[in-house]
Amino acid sequence: MSAGRYTSVLALSLMAVLTVSVALKSSSGAASWSASATYHLFSISSASMAPTLQVGDLVVVDENPNDFSPLKADEIVVFRTPPAARRDCATDDGDLVKRVAATGGQSIRSQGDLVWVKNPGGKWKRLPESYFRDNGEDTPLGEPIIPYTVPKNDLYVLGDNRPISCDSRVWGPLPDRDVIGKVVLVCTSNSADVCKQLGKLGD
Repeated sequence: MSAGRYTSVLALSLMAVLTVSVALKSSSGAASWSASATYHLFSISSASMAPTLQVGDLVVVDENPNDFSPLKADEIVVFRTPPAARRDCATDDGDLVKRVAATGGQSIRSQGDLVWVKNPGGKWKRLPESYFRDNGEDTPLGEPIIPYTVPKNDLYVLGDNRPISCDSRVWGPLPDRDVIGKVVLVCTSNSADVCKQLGKLGD
């Protein structure tokens, strides 16, 4: 899935930088904002993170590393497209968005449609993935995950729409240095004006 900086669905132009402290209610509850953070607006232009992110949704991304480092499994990140992803996914998108499945030092594998993660010296634990199991059924995995230990300072990222997502299963780990920021708010296409209004706060 590509994540274009908002002016249109595929545009990479910057909206105003948000450096103010704001708070609003979203469908998921209260979102707290850091006055020291840098927020940018990104648009979603493919379905590889569905159903969490739909085409036309807007996401607010916190680009201040102090707010999200170290990153944790289950967090959604926007990142610069690695060369391997450009090659193996045949994409020209400058930025992508995926969910962190495992972090540096953790091991990851799949069994059927289930994803399992293990901390160093620990036991394998099933990744809960409740974000797309509302119907109680497992989402088809598609490309399997070969047992793999994530290198230090890297992340293993997956798209929520596993059957069509081109992610770490295909092009390998994501270096921490390529992460632009963490998604802190999602505005659906029906409520995109909320995110657009946030963009005006930095004008």
